[in-house]
Amino acid sequence: SKRAIVEALLERESHQRDRARGIIAAAGTSQQPSLPPCQNPVWRERVVNWYFSVISAMNRQHQASASGNRVQIANPFNRISVHVTTALLDNHLLSLPPERSFRYRSDRSAYQLVATTSLLIGMRLTRQDLLDKSIVPKNTCSSGLRRVQTHRDHMNEQAGSQGASATNDGSDTTFLIPLPSASTLLSISSAPKSISEKNVLNMVLEMTGSRIFPREKLVTVLDFISVFCSTKTHVSVTDKDASLGPRDAREAYRLADVSLRDASLSGCSPSILGCAVIVLALVTSD
Repeated sequence: SKRAIVEALLERESHQRDRARGIIAAAGTSQQPSLPPCQNPVWRERVVNWYFSVISAMNRQHQASASGNRVQIANPFNRISVHVTTALLDNHLLSLPPERSFRYRSDRSAYQLVATTSLLIGMRLTRQDLLDKSIVPKNTCSSGLRRVQTHRDHMNEQAGSQGASATNDGSDTTFLIPLPSASTLLSISSAPKSISEKNVLNMVLEMTGSRIFPREKLVTVLDFISVFCSTKTHVSVTDKDASLGPRDAREAYRLADVSLRDASLSGCSPSILGCAVIVLALVTSD
């Protein structure tokens, strides 16, 4: 039921929030999650816009090159990757001691490095989460990222190393969608030439080795919205139930994307944002 799913999400959200607060306290930071001083709001908004642009471009490229006789699984080129990536960026900067986090508010190159690295990791985490949810044939080779064991080759894997498996008659193939490497992301970003592929991969090791790095699927506002998606919009005060039809669900997802760009909302719990965008979508519904 919806209630059971929401309760499970709230429990995971609480666990992630308590864990993050413990790590932040251990790091000796005085910053509050609701107003992270390490964030330059202008830079953050530009980076989130860049995330959406990259993901959209990658999805168009993927759709154009998709072959009809190949079954593609765990496509991470969607808004989920952007929300997961932004959460990685926010959480990592929030966990740093004040003297280190200040650098990412004043040093643009340093901020671009951690932002680019976050996208590299975020797409792989999203693909792995989608892969875990899907029913994958046993003969499919998975080279996806595992949170408990992260390697450089997973972070910079090329299109040919995604893992493909043909069916017995060779007429069909199930494979993981190719992801861009560190060098590819750098080439399409505005990062200065001084930032190299090696810099990104070193930052990968720092971020994935941090205690703040998620060891389970991150809960985002999208998870709460998806619980209420249905074939039609329905609100029942008596039953304390609500559903979002396709049109209103699209509006809720749009509002979630808009809120992601606002640095002042970066410390809000996904459940609170989810409640807000769902209510707004229902209020503005026809």
